[in-house]
Amino acid sequence: MSAKTPLHKNSDMERHSTTMQGTSPYLTRPEAAAYLQVNADTISRYVRDGVGGVKLKTVTVGGQKRYTRELLDQFVSSRTDT
Repeated sequence: MSAKTPLHKNSDMERHSTTMQGTSPYLTRPEAAAYLQVNADTISRYVRDGVGGVKLKTVTVGGQKRYTRELLDQFVSSRTDT
């Protein structure tokens, strides 16, 4: 795992993303980036190229790519379990 892309969250970021979205389980790319504490462009790279053969999954809502905390957590877990 590169020091430039910390794939972890803390309770402050979790509360922050919950506040930004209200009760919606869907996060925008900037919100997903804040949740993982990475740059929004890094989220795009995780979706497009993946890391170590694992790509970040998305859901489509209203024709737009969105992310869920569950999908983000699964991606992080897949990276830290290896």
